[in-house]
Amino acid sequence: MWQKSKFFKKKKSSQLIRRLSELQWGYVIETAEMMAYEDNEQHARILFIMNALYGMYLRISELVENDRWTPTMGDFYRDSECVKGAVIHWSYNGLLRCMLSENIFLSENCNSRIINFMFYLSLELNCEPIFL
Repeated sequence: MWQKSKFFKKKKSSQLIRRLSELQWGYVIETAEMMAYEDNEQHARILFIMNALYGMYLRISELVENDRWTPTMGDFYRDSECVKGAVIHWSYNGLLRCMLSENIFLSENCNSRIINFMFYLSLELNCEPIFL
């Protein structure tokens, strides 16, 4: 006779990870660019946020305020160690996954997007604390 063990393995269910495809991201970024082109005053922040989510692989929860952290433009900073020619490299220091503080180095595309958004906000490139 077969006796069942009191400890049995449960089958892990594979959870579906939902991500946007490259085509979908292209549509989102293109739409945000068109909206910002038509009304920059209203949509510049949307364009910046969408580019930050896509270009830095952030989750929405990593760009919004929570009990422990409030994101500001001051979380973006110039990396003085990584100056190559006339190009200034930027980093983002935020409270990311699992409530850990992490630095993310921005790509060339994200570098230009943050500089454009700072000029839109009339900030100097040393990042004053403006809430995202």
